[in-house]
Amino acid sequence: MKKWDYILIVLLIAISLTPYLFLRASNESSKNIYAEVSINNEVVKKINISDLRNLNKSFEFDSKYGHNTLLVTNKGISVSHADCPDLVCVKSKPIEKENRVIACIPNKMIVKIVVEEQTTTDDDSEHENDDDIDFISE
Repeated sequence: MKKWDYILIVLLIAISLTPYLFLRASNESSKNIYAEVSINNEVVKKINISDLRNLNKSFEFDSKYGHNTLLVTNKGISVSHADCPDLVCVKSKPIEKENRVIACIPNKMIVKIVVEEQTTTDDDSEHENDDDIDFISE
């Protein structure tokens, strides 16, 4: 094989992967990523970490078990402060992928990532069941 044969093979492989990359990027943007915060096995809050309005925002949780502060960054969500003795939750890296978990065992707090499909509204969906619209055709 000659040099141009290898270049052609690499070029064809790159072209064949292009649709996959575009489809994957479009699927990721149509999902909402939530951090589900549970204290003592009860969900107390769902934080949309894919929403830019929550970027660099802190969320505080006080319970009879202790105090935790969660911080949303561009890397995900993490525990920035806790009053537990071991601080394992504070030392954990931020999470952002589905089914990842941060646990603060002494404070009985669990943060789990949940991904939900984003619902899109089309212009036609507003009038889907609208019986008051009449169409006149000639």
